[in-house]
Amino acid sequence: MLLAIPKNVTKSLIFIDKSSGVLVGRAIWCISRLFSLLRDNMTICTKIFEAVSKAFCNSHSDLSVSLVACLCLSKLCNYLKNQNFDNEYITADYERLVQILKATTEETIMIPIETITALSKVNLIKFNLIDK
Repeated sequence: MLLAIPKNVTKSLIFIDKSSGVLVGRAIWCISRLFSLLRDNMTICTKIFEAVSKAFCNSHSDLSVSLVACLCLSKLCNYLKNQNFDNEYITADYERLVQILKATTEETIMIPIETITALSKVNLIKFNLIDK
C-alpha cells in the first residue's frame, strides 16, 4: 500500500491551534502516526514540532489533548535528538509539562515524565553534555 504525503502538509499544520479541542487532538494523533514517513525532511519535522508545541502550550487545551501532544512530542524528540535541533518552543514545552504533571493521575503521569526525558536528551546533546 502506497501512501502519498501531500506537498502542503506544513501549511495545513498552521491551522492546528485554531480548531476545537477534539480536532486538535485528532490532528496531533494523526501526525504522530504518520511522522515516520516524514523523517527525511528536517524542515517539515521542525515545522511539525513547532505546530504540536503551539497546540500543546495552549493553556486552553484539554488534558486529553495535552497528553496526546506529549506522546507526539516524545516521538519527535526521539528523532530530533540525533539532529542539530534548536527551537524556541522547548522552554515553553517544559513549563507546560510541569503544569500537566500537576494535573495528571497515577495512570497517566508517565506520559509527561517520558516527554520531559525526551526533551532533556535533545537539550543535553545540543550542548554536548552527552554523546548521541
